[in-house]
Amino acid sequence: PAGSVSFTFTLGMLCLSLATLAGIPLAKKYGIKVVSLCASIIYGLSILGLMTIGKGSSIWMLWLFGGVLLGAMNGVLYLTTLTNAIKWFPEKKGLISGISVASYGLGSFIFKYIDMAIAGGNGAITADNIGRVLLWWGILALI
Repeated sequence: PAGSVSFTFTLGMLCLSLATLAGIPLAKKYGIKVVSLCASIIYGLSILGLMTIGKGSSIWMLWLFGGVLLGAMNGVLYLTTLTNAIKWFPEKKGLISGISVASYGLGSFIFKYIDMAIAGGNGAITADNIGRVLLWWGILALI
């Protein structure tokens, strides 16, 4: 149902926000590279995990993979990337932060067209081709 999908997005945004709070201490303790690598692996595996969800699956699986894990890892990756970019350009903190935030938002626009190309046919993502789209994004995230 649409409400479950909407809740998944809400849960993802909540986990994204909370994970940004955990990202800085983790990066300080283990280093940005280790935290980013671990988060990328969990992110990619979570996308692939979404492929296992079918009509008979529990809604909890969608909330776990699509909400909690993807949201949290998105938050950690966003924060570590932004922090790293600011370290590279300390004299231009505002500019690099703005470019990073704009790129993050622009990605949502661009990925729509990439998804349509991966889906093939008329570009609509359906129950028949969602697995292919998730497989491509899972592999790309792991790479």
